[in-house]
Amino acid sequence: MSNATKTTHALLLLLVGLLLADAPALAQKQFPLTSDSKVWIDGTSNKTPHWTVHATELEGYVTMNPAATAADPGLTSTHLKVTSKMLKSKKSSIMDRLMYDALKVKQHEHVTYDLTSVESVTATGDDSFTMETLGNLTLAGETKQIAMTVEGKMQADGTVVFTGSHTMLMSDYKVKPPTAMFGALHTGDEVIVHAELVAGPITGAAGSQ
Repeated sequence: MSNATKTTHALLLLLVGLLLADAPALAQKQFPLTSDSKVWIDGTSNKTPHWTVHATELEGYVTMNPAATAADPGLTSTHLKVTSKMLKSKKSSIMDRLMYDALKVKQHEHVTYDLTSVESVTATGDDSFTMETLGNLTLAGETKQIAMTVEGKMQADGTVVFTGSHTMLMSDYKVKPPTAMFGALHTGDEVIVHAELVAGPITGAAGSQ
């Protein structure tokens, strides 16, 4: 065998090895979030024990293995973008205005979340699982890494539902808790951000073909 032939053979073997090593990455696919996805924020004030604003405009995607299973969902990335000025209360426009001012929506049009790592995955059933995750939440121009427990459920229609919540202080993001009526109304610093994200369909989900 000539030196040129040996070199060509070695290069082919190297290429095959690289392709095999990268096979899991090549199997990943990006799935956009469906219109059933939801994000909402719960908080309190001195006038009411509970208030909620809902994200009426959001978009994003998850990247995972199309043949995902509960034991190995293969989630590698999540991107979520919420339009700040489309966070709305279903009861009071006053809360809308207060939230827009607090979030500085003119300077910062979006609230975003990006998954950075999945620390662990535990199958909790044939089609359900729990993940411990880390991700970056950007709010009013400030970015913080947050830890979140995410529940996953594979649906019969092939979609996968991811649910999670994160308790945070607005002041951690340099957001001043909203006030009105010369301070007669003021909200609490602590809020809970909830997300129910639906993506797919994937081939590995329950009942999918």
